[in-house]
Amino acid sequence: MHKKQKITSCGKKYYYDAKAANRAVQFFSKYLIHVKGRWAGKPFKLAKWQVDEIIKPLFGWKRKKDGLRRFRVVWVEIPKKNGKSALAAGIALYMLIADNEPGAEIYSAAVDKEQARIVYNTAKSMLDAAPRLRKYATPGKKVISVVKTNSSYVALSADVENKHGINPHAVIIDEVHAHKTPDFIDTLVDGSTAARSQPIIFYITTSGFDRTSICWEYHQNAKKTLKNEKNDEEQLVCIYEAGPKQNWRKKETWIEANPNMNISISLEDFEKDFKKVLKTPRKIYNFKRLRLNIWTQQSVVWLNLNKWDKCRTKLNIEDLRECPCFLGMDLSSTIDLSCYVLVFKLEDGYAIIPKFYVPAENIIEREETDAIAYRQWVADGFITATEGNVIDYATIREDILDDAAIFDIQEGGYDPYNATEIVTNLENKRMEMIPVRQGMLTLSPPTKHLEYLVLKQKLYFEDNPVLRWMASNTSIKEDATENIKPIKKKSTARIDGIVGTIIGLERAMRYDGYSGSVYNRRGIRTT
Repeated sequence: MHKKQKITSCGKKYYYDAKAANRAVQFFSKYLIHVKGRWAGKPFKLAKWQVDEIIKPLFGWKRKKDGLRRFRVVWVEIPKKNGKSALAAGIALYMLIADNEPGAEIYSAAVDKEQARIVYNTAKSMLDAAPRLRKYATPGKKVISVVKTNSSYVALSADVENKHGINPHAVIIDEVHAHKTPDFIDTLVDGSTAARSQPIIFYITTSGFDRTSICWEYHQNAKKTLKNEKNDEEQLVCIYEAGPKQNWRKKETWIEANPNMNISISLEDFEKDFKKVLKTPRKIYNFKRLRLNIWTQQSVVWLNLNKWDKCRTKLNIEDLRECPCFLGMDLSSTIDLSCYVLVFKLEDGYAIIPKFYVPAENIIEREETDAIAYRQWVADGFITATEGNVIDYATIREDILDDAAIFDIQEGGYDPYNATEIVTNLENKRMEMIPVRQGMLTLSPPTKHLEYLVLKQKLYFEDNPVLRWMASNTSIKEDATENIKPIKKKSTARIDGIVGTIIGLERAMRYDGYSGSVYNRRGIRTT
């Protein structure tokens, strides 16, 4: 769904300068070269939507009272792969070289250095490929400078100190949805309005999922501008998205939400990506958000609970005695839930047995906080209530040692947080304990493997309402390279059993050389 902004002169306050608009358009095709993808090496000919909805309105509309630019804020919200970084880089170079601003300060801004440099590096590559432009500007690794006007262009991230005191002529703020607070953006905006006569704050982003974020606030304001519900005559808005009533599975929706379809995006490749994500539920949400610009919910569903329920079975303890076992331990603070999970490596997957613990005197408080019937789960044997108002780690330790006497525990993995005492005691009992750091690179492989096991129904466990509740509480965090790790959907959610399973899987996946399992001769036996 796309609604083009209706721009009027607002009672003759503004006028359209066609010459200025065309000058900006021609800057792209005359001086800039594409540096990525199928168009690399060819002149940067703007797409029609870029010309009509961004470049011409931005540089063509002016204030009648002084001839300065009308639009000071530009909000561009489109799916990825629609050329927004290249467009932003071109605008940055135009503002640096061709806007006739003395001492212009141009910034590419983002929450971290890597993201902040994406637009900057694109601009630098464009400059490297354009000998006519290099007569005016000097590209460097960290700064592009124009000596004649004493102007500069740099990348700036939120984690850099001393951001105050800057005086931007133009700021490209990339991936606004990643900003957790408005502080960094406010600093940039305040700096641009202080002493510049016609600054531009150019926001480019895909949609987000956090509806309490600054990006959602800006998104809502931009929508009001499109609907003429907000009297903001200096904001230019361009939003392409799949609408709430559109079928996100249809090609027509894909094309409408992606204005650069069959330019920087191949419809054939888009369809291939679509078919891939259908096989992995968690990727559907990212596909909707990143490829169709749909605002998803704050908490993304991860594990398919229908598939989860189909993994339930009756485990045969005698069979599990013959399997290599790995311990995954996730200990909470002393007043909260703690657990460990026994992870058994089978020929055709993994079996798990979780053990949960809670301080007996805190159960009622936990019920009120979490709105969960902990006392019933204790009565049913799914949780062990330890005496007192703090977790009795000695009880957990003894239960682990009892299990070690029954099962072939090869080693234990643990989150180092809160685990020093119990780990030391277990190591004194000759158990090998390995710390499992809770970062993306460590947790991503076992987290993805758990997802795979559930989808393929190669995870086996007995019915356990505590573990299922924790599975329903678990969302994931994903980084730019598609590494994932488990996170809570909300602060009061509990996911200890899932984290313990992932820690156990992390150790099991590293295990090598075992070939003597009874499951080499037959599959898992149920009773």
